[in-house]
Amino acid sequence: MTDASFDALVGLAEQALQSGDVSSAKTIIPEAARTVPNTAPAHFQLGSLMYVVQEFQGALEQFRLATELSPELPEPWHNTGLVLESLLRHEDAISAYKEATDRAPDWQDPWKTLGLALVRVDRSAEAIGPLEKALALNPGDAETAFFLGNACLANQDGAKAANVLGRAAALVGDDADVHNNYGQALEFNGNSEEAARAYERAIEIEPDHVRAIGNLARVLLQLNRGEDAEKALRHAIALRPDDPAAYVELGSYLQNHQRNNEATEIMRKG
Repeated sequence: MTDASFDALVGLAEQALQSGDVSSAKTIIPEAARTVPNTAPAHFQLGSLMYVVQEFQGALEQFRLATELSPELPEPWHNTGLVLESLLRHEDAISAYKEATDRAPDWQDPWKTLGLALVRVDRSAEAIGPLEKALALNPGDAETAFFLGNACLANQDGAKAANVLGRAAALVGDDADVHNNYGQALEFNGNSEEAARAYERAIEIEPDHVRAIGNLARVLLQLNRGEDAEKALRHAIALRPDDPAAYVELGSYLQNHQRNNEATEIMRKG
């Protein structure tokens, strides 16, 4: 078999995947594996196909061969990280992503995946630097801005979180989660009026967004807009009747307004 045969088989597997025929791709890939040239690009190609069809151990071996043959290439290191995360080997994945960033400091993908991997293992403070680098390399990436803002908020940096999440909200427009989290950052900074508007925007996009409804109710209480808060809390209870938090907030509000019988009934249900 020649390199041309390998290339032809890879092309057939890619066509099958593009048409959604994963079964055919899985049949072709072993044939490609028997003809793969011993070069880093070929092993990388084959490993990438195996990754797409979730043959993770095979993909990991192909990427290992690619890194051994051409250790200077960032792509095999990066994809090694993707496979390792799929295998729940998060720390090893983080190491692989760092190898990729060392080799390609101006390539956004490994910085972004490194930051997200750190977030997944509850290392948000460490994730901020890589995510900032990723966003600097692609300022229009709303997803990176969203995760960076969340990491900043988790790290108690409300000012940066509000700045970055506001940017994400402007970029994405109609994502309720982004507007909800932007509201949380604004609320963290004491900007209750702006936070209320962000939560309202989230609910406008997704009327049943329970977290945004609960957050809005809390802010409305802070703004002494009790009637609006009560409506929001009752809506939250209707959407999620097994969640006690809204019952407690509504019960406390009713008690504070001398509606004790209603408060008792709400608390009992919660």
